[in-house]
Amino acid sequence: MKIPKFNLKKYLTAQNNIVEIDGKYYDENLNEVPKPASVPAPKSIEFTIHGNTIILKENEQYRNYFGNYVINSIDNVSDPQSSKITVKYLDGQFKNETKTYPASSQAEAIYSERNRVRIEEEERAGINIIEFASSNEFFTLGYLAKNSRIIVETPRDMASKFETKYRELTGDDARMHIQDNSYYIAPNSENRWHIRCRMIFDLKPAVLSMLSFPSAVNINNKNGRAEINNNNYVYNLFRSGFKLGRNSNNYNSIASGLSEQYRAAFDQGFNA
Repeated sequence: MKIPKFNLKKYLTAQNNIVEIDGKYYDENLNEVPKPASVPAPKSIEFTIHGNTIILKENEQYRNYFGNYVINSIDNVSDPQSSKITVKYLDGQFKNETKTYPASSQAEAIYSERNRVRIEEEERAGINIIEFASSNEFFTLGYLAKNSRIIVETPRDMASKFETKYRELTGDDARMHIQDNSYYIAPNSENRWHIRCRMIFDLKPAVLSMLSFPSAVNINNKNGRAEINNNNYVYNLFRSGFKLGRNSNNYNSIASGLSEQYRAAFDQGFNA
């Protein structure tokens, strides 16, 4: 029997995959079966920890000091401070064990673990990591992904240092961007003393109020042509999937690292 492509929905049950075809239900061997029970949407609960939003959601993976785990269930979502979560560890000293914790304490633990990982990554990469954590910030990333061009200029004796860091952050070869003038190695005769990372983009009046940048980032706007000169911000964009040159073709490399929570905001900015 050939399954038609129209009116086809999939249901995942604990036993098998069931498909609906024109109001009837079939198992993977195309035997007609009863309609499966509907699966309730995963519960979620939200906390604000030191100004950062932490969302705990059933069936998703998180990490605390002891290791990685999946949240099996969340109770009492209407009262976050008394809510508890039941988790199953995937690794670490409690591997395959199930534990129950106050949801609020795990939000704190998850924040602390993310902060520890961030600090370690900063030390390895030699940058101050920016944690993009609001819809406006991800709208901004989407807008920059579509409309920006990143240019780096470096003295010749610092080129190797930049190229190594760039490859670590992006997996890309900086020298591939010399031909499109997005990477410039200055000769010694120009007397340049430091690496300069800048981003240029068209600034549309309709989106100006929706863009969000860290306080340390200044935007030079000249008749709708904006420029950012901030090495650390650009390094964080590299860390987020951006590359030298124009980034409108890098949608997949940037979007693949986004959480589902902020994907819509990113797409809205990309299409603005």
